[in-house]
Amino acid sequence: MPMIRVVTDSTCDLPDPLVRQHNIVVIPVSIHLGSETYLDRVNLTTEALLRQLPGSAPPPTTAPPAAMAFEQVYRQLQANRPCDGIVSVHLSARLSGTAGLALLARDSFVNTSFPVGVVDSESASMGLGLIVLAAARQATAGGTWPEVMQAAQRARGQTHVAFFVDSIEGLYRGKRIPRLAAGIEALLPLKPLLRLDEGQIILLERTRTRHKALDSLCSFVEDFPHVEELVLLHNSPPNEIESLLNRLSVVCPRDRIGVVPYGPANAVYLGPGAVGVAVYEGA
Repeated sequence: MPMIRVVTDSTCDLPDPLVRQHNIVVIPVSIHLGSETYLDRVNLTTEALLRQLPGSAPPPTTAPPAAMAFEQVYRQLQANRPCDGIVSVHLSARLSGTAGLALLARDSFVNTSFPVGVVDSESASMGLGLIVLAAARQATAGGTWPEVMQAAQRARGQTHVAFFVDSIEGLYRGKRIPRLAAGIEALLPLKPLLRLDEGQIILLERTRTRHKALDSLCSFVEDFPHVEELVLLHNSPPNEIESLLNRLSVVCPRDRIGVVPYGPANAVYLGPGAVGVAVYEGA
């Protein structure tokens, strides 16, 4: 039976138990905060980041792993038999250079018999995480390298992400929303509902209040005729999340709804109070 390994980056926000269960390799991105550099989810938590965020000057930034870091991981997996190939799934190329650097590392294996494939998820956070899980489940079931690649590519088209933030300044500062730049002044006082579309963040609805944004987030999920998996993403109060869970359980059974905090790298741009959903749409 072939042994295919799945690799991703830490912006996937996958909980550690799922990472261990499916034997996924997670490469951390770097976070520059003040005069210090941290590894996402390794020596910095979201709570610690958000505590320092208000007084941080300059504002924090993130950086993808170097191409050499990807190549080292790929070679370690190649040497650690049994491993018959790698599928590496990463944060949208329209939001970060991570996938491009993974492609550079993959080029070292082009003329070898060891297949390394890189998939641009066109997603982020647990949108990326759900795509990684689809690939990892196929690998765990004994899928061949082409089958695992196809599982990731198929899941990309079935995964949808929407979210809102208390302030879009962090997304704007981090150049995550270039398409909205022309009208940024009009959006600053709002709680706009945003979504990922072909890998870039677009405006879904000009919601003015947090209450309306939460309503619109629920409507976004309700518009899907069949929700196979649903993840609620947040760094918000527990009572708000419990209320959302109760509302969303009419669309997707409670036992198929995950609740996942945003990791530090995503919180750099989302700030405090962000809430989102990642929907895996059934066939």
